[in-house]
Amino acid sequence: MASMIFDEPLVRIKRLGAWYYPRNCTEMELNAAVEAAKKLNLDFVVLSVKGNELAQVCRQNTIGNLATAPVWVQTKSIIEKFSSAGLQVVFMTLQSPKFVFEKNLNEAKSIVKAVIEMCKCTKCSEIHFDIEPHTLKEWKRLEGESEATVMYRRKDLLNQMISVLKQIQDLVNISNIPIDEVESIDHFPLRFVTSLAVPWWLERKFPEETEKLPNNCIYKMCYGGIGKSGQEVIKLMTNDLPFLKPTVIGVGVDELMETTNLSLFENMSQCAACIDKEFIKDQEPSYLSPCFYSLNKIIERQSPAKAPSDIITPSTSKSPVPTRR
Repeated sequence: MASMIFDEPLVRIKRLGAWYYPRNCTEMELNAAVEAAKKLNLDFVVLSVKGNELAQVCRQNTIGNLATAPVWVQTKSIIEKFSSAGLQVVFMTLQSPKFVFEKNLNEAKSIVKAVIEMCKCTKCSEIHFDIEPHTLKEWKRLEGESEATVMYRRKDLLNQMISVLKQIQDLVNISNIPIDEVESIDHFPLRFVTSLAVPWWLERKFPEETEKLPNNCIYKMCYGGIGKSGQEVIKLMTNDLPFLKPTVIGVGVDELMETTNLSLFENMSQCAACIDKEFIKDQEPSYLSPCFYSLNKIIERQSPAKAPSDIITPSTSKSPVPTRR
C-alpha cells in the first residue's frame, strides 16, 4: 500500500456551496447553473455524477481510450464549465442506500475507482458520498417494536456502512501521491478528501457511530420540513457543539422560502450570513460552511431580474480538514 502523504492538516477554504444534479446536460441548462452559481457567489458545487456509467466505461476501456467515451466527455465538460467559472467541484457518488451493505462493496469500489480517475483528469480533490442509510426500509420502526430493538438494528446498519466506507477510504488513500513522489503540478491533487451526507440528527442520536466514520468531513442535511431560517438551523446545530467531525451545514431552498416575503437571493444571503456569524463567533473549528439544496431549485425559483442587493457576499472562514480522525 502506498504511504500516506504528509501528516499536517489539509487546509481547505469552504465558504458557500450548493448541490447540483444535471438533468439533460444541455448547454442552456449548464449555462443557467453556472450563472446562478456566480450570482450567488458560490465557492463550490457538489456535482452529482453518473458513477455507474463512469465505472462501466472504465471497465471497458483503457485509461488512454476514456477520452472518447460519451459519458466521460460529458462529465468532464460539465466539471470544466464550473471550474472555468472559478468554482471548486465536489464529486457526488454512491447515491444509493444499497451501499450500506458489504454485498455491494465491489460495485462501490468500481464506481469510486472511476471517479478517482475523473478527479485526476479534472483536478478535483473531494469525493462526496450520498448513501443515506436512514432511507432504507430496514431503518423503519416495525409495529410493536421496542426502542431498544430499533436502536440496535439502526446501529447495526450504521456499522455495516462504516465498514464499507473504511474499505472505500483505503482505496482512496492508496490513490494519494506520497509527497516524495510528486514530480510536477500535473500530480494535483496530492490527496483526496472524502465527505458524507448525513441527516442533521445523526451526531446527536449516534455519537459513537459518527466518530467512527472514516470520512474527512460530513454534510449535515438540515432540510426536509425543517431549517426554515438561519436561526432555526443554528438551533438544530447548537446542541451538537463541538462537532465531532468537520461539518458542512446543508440548508434547503424550499424550506427557506416557506415563511418569508424576501426574495430568494436575499433570504439565502441572510441565512448564510446568520449561520456563518454564529459558528465563526463561537470559533467552532469544525464548522466549514453552509451548502444549499439545491442549485436546481435555485434556478427554478429565480426571477428574471435580480437587484444588486440580491447578491450573496461570501464569508471569509477557513477551516482545517484533517486527513484522518
